[in-house]
Amino acid sequence: MVNKKGMSEIVTTLIMVLLGIVIVGVIWAVVNGFVKNSTSQVELSQKCSNSELEVTYVDCNDAVGVKTCVVTVKRVKGTDTLGGVKISLKNSVGQAVTSDLSGDIAIASTKTPASPIAYGAAPNAINGPITEVEAMIYFNDAGTTQYCTSNTVKTNSIL
Repeated sequence: MVNKKGMSEIVTTLIMVLLGIVIVGVIWAVVNGFVKNSTSQVELSQKCSNSELEVTYVDCNDAVGVKTCVVTVKRVKGTDTLGGVKISLKNSVGQAVTSDLSGDIAIASTKTPASPIAYGAAPNAINGPITEVEAMIYFNDAGTTQYCTSNTVKTNSIL
């Protein structure tokens, strides 16, 4: 005759061990995801702090119907390959128009968009003269665009 009480203890122990393994697996998945995300953020922070731009030239034409700006940026620091630079033109009330200057910029080199940035006609219409230009570095990592907000360059010396 088989001892049913002994079998019950074995099944209970087996269920407890399997439950423990499942709990450890869930905790590992959560911790592993957190660590990978933190590592990615640290790498981006390092790239951002190692890269620096300056706005070297701004020429805005505020004529009626034209309204364009030519902006040149210079890379003064960094060796990581840039995804590009996001350029924002802002007026005194905070309205903005953005333009993407994609691609890397070699150290000590300058880059200007192929055509002036238009801000006077739809869909980019903003009122008044441009009072601020902002240039923000971004990186393309694993198909994701990651912006460096910590080292955004602004200039108020326009016109």
